Amino acid sequence: MTYVLIPAMCWCQYFYKTYPKERTATFYKIIHNNHSVIISTGKKCELWECSEVTRFDYQGNRIWNTEFIHTDVGSATLLLLNDTLYVGGNYNPGNAKSVINRMTLDGQVIDEHIYSDPLNRISASLMNHLISDNKVLFFSGQGYVNDESKALMYSVNKSMELNVFYLDSIDDLSVVFDSHIGPDSLLTSFIIENGFSAPRNRRRIEKYDKDLKLVWKYQPPDSLLFLGNDVKLYGTVLDNGNIFFTYYKFGWNDRLPQFQCIDTITKKSLWEYNFQNISSHERSVFRVKQLKNGDILLSGKYATLATTPRIRDSPWLMRIDQNGIRKWERAFVELRSDGQDKTGVLWDAIELDNGDIMACGFVRDENQKWDPLLIRTDADGCIDQGTTNCPQVQIIDLMSGTVDVIGEDVVSIYPNPSYEGNVTIDIPDYDNTVKYSYSVQSTDGGVVNGGTLSHKVSELSLNIPSGLYLVTLLKNGKPMLNQKWVVVR
Repeated sequence: MTYVLIPAMCWCQYFYKTYPKERTATFYKIIHNNHSVIISTGKKCELWECSEVTRFDYQGNRIWNTEFIHTDVGSATLLLLNDTLYVGGNYNPGNAKSVINRMTLDGQVIDEHIYSDPLNRISASLMNHLISDNKVLFFSGQGYVNDESKALMYSVNKSMELNVFYLDSIDDLSVVFDSHIGPDSLLTSFIIENGFSAPRNRRRIEKYDKDLKLVWKYQPPDSLLFLGNDVKLYGTVLDNGNIFFTYYKFGWNDRLPQFQCIDTITKKSLWEYNFQNISSHERSVFRVKQLKNGDILLSGKYATLATTPRIRDSPWLMRIDQNGIRKWERAFVELRSDGQDKTGVLWDAIELDNGDIMACGFVRDENQKWDPLLIRTDADGCIDQGTTNCPQVQIIDLMSGTVDVIGEDVVSIYPNPSYEGNVTIDIPDYDNTVKYSYSVQSTDGGVVNGGTLSHKVSELSLNIPSGLYLVTLLKNGKPMLNQKWVVVR
């Protein structure tokens, strides 16, 4: 007996979408729940910084939106815990006040909790991270005492009452840039000094218990070197307890990050990844995530000012395996009307249940205003199709140097819905040297029609019954378009 393997049905829609706002705004943090994603947005309101939380489906369509006019969200202050959303940030207008809002998964606000320095010593505070171990909430960031920056941490109990307060006493001008809770249930914080007059504890990784008492400390080997105030330390605690983090070597003024994984017990390096030091190349890491198979996903921005194509700053994703081997690396370069690249960044990225990746951030518009950005790629970081209203984007494979362009001249499939089962496929950039093919799948994953396309515009008569279908267009065997198609008879 011969068996034919039919691929599982995938209603995937890979896209690159901007969401223009009236004022400057950026998508900061992305989490996913029940076939949708929830995103925190920092934006400008009438008098101060404010925020909103939005739920999108996997195709990037908005389901609901809730605004917080008194909350200025940090870069990672959105948390889902026991079917409740926690939205943290800095309270506006206010001085040295932090706020945590609780809301339901349908966008309804439950309550608001405002916290201030119990010692009345802090003149201002900045919340960067909100995390939990399912029992205690921690938020961390930066406070100012006598105009000097101090790494700041709070602990909040289940009743949303302030439990413990910590203010860094080791160094002045410090800030917590990243925080995670690993399998050891300890709070792991990545701390860096924000400025100094002489080399000191520039960067360090520290672990705290629930009472915010220091139990462990590690400093990268070059932590005493002058590296500039804009060099950050980001990392995560891996599933096996080891710590992965990014750092930057002394003298590498192009800010090429190095990646290192250390044993959390021995503090010895397990492996290290080093980029080739090429003049005028830059990679800035803003978030680190471990994926289901153990791989590590990094998001941020990429630039190269000395080669073609010339990129000032653009959204960037990179995936490495758990042994430090680079699997792929891509820059997403949106083009302006004059053909120049827009600048931008990806603040955060997540893995969906099927292995796809969604990432969020911003790009600057023609007037240098930030517009929120949402990207969905496959597991290899690819966007192989253009979608409706997609801007023109160059997707640059930073390992091979190849450049794909999506947007503008995108493939059209019409009419949709079709009342006779006929469909026209229009490929504006049709290339005679390329093999194009298509398949039509039903909702149960069965292929009901398919074939090759030999013309720029192909009119097809498909004798299929009423229903919802997925039309997949392939370019040299690689998907370039997946689109839902409806037949009504």
